[in-house]
Amino acid sequence: MSEEERIYEILSTIRNIEESKQPVSVYFDQNSVPFSRAQYYRYRRILKKHGKEGLRDERKNGNYTKLTERIKDYVIAIVKEKRSISSSQLQINILNQFNVQISLSSLNNFRASTSLTRLLTREEENYKRQKSGGGEILTSLSFFTHIVELYTRTITEQVNAVRQSPLFEQNKDIERDNPDIRLHGKFTREYNQLESVRENRFKSIDDKITDKDF
Repeated sequence: MSEEERIYEILSTIRNIEESKQPVSVYFDQNSVPFSRAQYYRYRRILKKHGKEGLRDERKNGNYTKLTERIKDYVIAIVKEKRSISSSQLQINILNQFNVQISLSSLNNFRASTSLTRLLTREEENYKRQKSGGGEILTSLSFFTHIVELYTRTITEQVNAVRQSPLFEQNKDIERDNPDIRLHGKFTREYNQLESVRENRFKSIDDKITDKDF
């Protein structure tokens, strides 16, 4: 629907209501109106203050539009008919019907406020269960076979074995590391005083790397 068609529909509907000589509430109850009663009074105020031009949507393309009463009524009707419709599909339908862009967050919030959140179809629900079935099977097996406890016990035993090994005992006397100094590219005073360091300090690179294990 173009902008001109939208304005024409609003004006013609307001004229029909006024010419009917019926109370507004009665007219809305007995006739199909493309907008709500609250929106009708709002349009009347806009026309009185700004005229026909006040009905134009001055929002720039690319900006999200707020949910109007008319769009809310449209969303409610569509979702009640098909609860499985996604908000992204609703967004497309609204764009085609009203030529306005509504954000997904606005649609989701409105659906939640009206208890019209999406309900998956039976096929989608079955697919969701099948998709996650593999992980559930592996989790169940891990608990049933006590494999987690086995891994934990194995790791603990290996750590204890390392702590009791001769190599661990041999390295217990190594001085505490100094990461604050090492991270700044500095050697500790203890390291600089090692005999091997003092002997190799002024050797060439070629001599130093002969004993390195790369």
